[in-house]
Amino acid sequence: MNRPVATTNNNQQNPSSYPQQSTFKIMLLGDSGVGKTCLLVRFRDDTFSSGSFIATVGIDFRNKNIVINNKQVKLQIYDTVCIELGKAILQLIITSSY
Repeated sequence: MNRPVATTNNNQQNPSSYPQQSTFKIMLLGDSGVGKTCLLVRFRDDTFSSGSFIATVGIDFRNKNIVINNKQVKLQIYDTVCIELGKAILQLIITSSY
């Protein structure tokens, strides 16, 4: 079984050279202070701020384009402040997708 090969902007391949195939919306949900923003910043910007804590106010939104099996995939990643807010925003995102 062949597994999909994923590359990111940090590799030699340029995602913009591939036609966009899909968009995925991803929500990071969880309790306050568990590392949702750290995970997002590490994945999107490839940085890590050790020992610093910045609380998310409301929602943070970032895009990242990756290439999987020679197809460009756009990830829309939402970082929410709490589960309750995330549920409300998720409902808005779902209804705006149609």
